[in-house]
Amino acid sequence: DCVALWKTARDAQRLSTVVFSGTVVKTDGSLETSFEVDRVWKGDVRRRTTLTLFPGIESYGASSFKEGGAYLVFARAMNRLVRTDDGQDTPIFEISVCSGTRLLSEAQELVNQLGRGKPPRP
Repeated sequence: DCVALWKTARDAQRLSTVVFSGTVVKTDGSLETSFEVDRVWKGDVRRRTTLTLFPGIESYGASSFKEGGAYLVFARAMNRLVRTDDGQDTPIFEISVCSGTRLLSEAQELVNQLGRGKPPRP
C-alpha cells in the first residue's frame, strides 16, 4: 500500500516531469521502455519516446510494462544521467508505484481530470 502524495491528477502532474498516454512498443525488461505516445499533458514528449527507468523497489521498472499495453504515465526525471548505446546522455526517470501511472483502461477518471492534453512532437 502506498500513501499517495497527490489527491487529483493535477497534483500528480505537478509532481511529474512528463505526463503522457501511450502504447508500449518495446521494453527490454530491465531499464528501457519505448512508447508510441498519443497524448501529452506535461513535458517535451515525442511521438516515439523511450524512457530509461530507475529500477527501485518503490518504482515501476521496465519489466512492469507489457508490449502492446496502453498506459497513462507520470514520470519524474531524476538528477542523474546515463549514457545510452548511441553515446547520448539521457535522464533516468522514476515512476513511483504511487504516481498515478496505470493501464489506460483503468485511468479514465485521471484522464478526465487532466483534460484534453496535446499531441506529441513528431
